[in-house]
Amino acid sequence: NQEAKELEAAGVDIIQFDEPAFNVFFDDVNEWGIACLERAIEGLKCETAVHICYGYGIKANTDWKQTLGTEWRQYEEVFPKLQQSNIDIISLECHNSRVPIELLELIRGKKVM
Repeated sequence: NQEAKELEAAGVDIIQFDEPAFNVFFDDVNEWGIACLERAIEGLKCETAVHICYGYGIKANTDWKQTLGTEWRQYEEVFPKLQQSNIDIISLECHNSRVPIELLELIRGKKVM
């Protein structure tokens, strides 16, 4: 996390990590994803954020989402883990999604943007 530490030393207030896989590869999130995110923010005093990309332009994702029906509930898999993490802010991409708003309850206590 040297680059993050250098950004913090340069005066950055918030460091955001973009995560393109957390909404799809749940086994990886469980096995190593959250641990890697924790390692990336280790020792930082500035606010930290993770952006969970929704993958609108990726054909595999758009094909998969067509099978999900009227509610896209995959955030249920990762939100509890993020809620327990040391990350300060969760940045969500929900444009044109069918993510039920009540899923935000799973990250109560975190800042959401």
